Amino acid sequence: TSTREMLKRVLKCQKFSARHLLYRNESSANVYIHWPYCNKICTYCNFNKYLNTNVDHQRLLSCLLTEWRVLSDRHQITSADTIFFGGGTPSLMHMDTIEALVREISGSKGALEVSLEGNPGDLLGKMSSLESAGVTRLSMGMQALS
Repeated sequence: TSTREMLKRVLKCQKFSARHLLYRNESSANVYIHWPYCNKICTYCNFNKYLNTNVDHQRLLSCLLTEWRVLSDRHQITSADTIFFGGGTPSLMHMDTIEALVREISGSKGALEVSLEGNPGDLLGKMSSLESAGVTRLSMGMQALS
């Protein structure tokens, strides 16, 4: 598949496509994936966000993987040093989505730092699944404690 064809696919996924911000260091990068869905809309949050209703997780995963492949090809990125899942509320993502993204982006590099933002209530009972999916660090904002 050519880069042009892949880019066309990414543009078709625009509604679901989270922006990867690549911070390059030679042939590796630090990757940010924005998960824009939340259980409620908080007035203090100025980030791109939507209510977590009827999210097509499979389509979102497909769009994110396509976007990663296009960007890594275009910028000649062969591996990632870190992945940060921000939001929104990325702790609402399905574990298989997180795992597939981590596996694809880390490639043959294997272990790398993978951070995920979350709310304490969303993380209950998910710790071992998050670890199995490749998450190595959790980030919780102070607003999540109220």
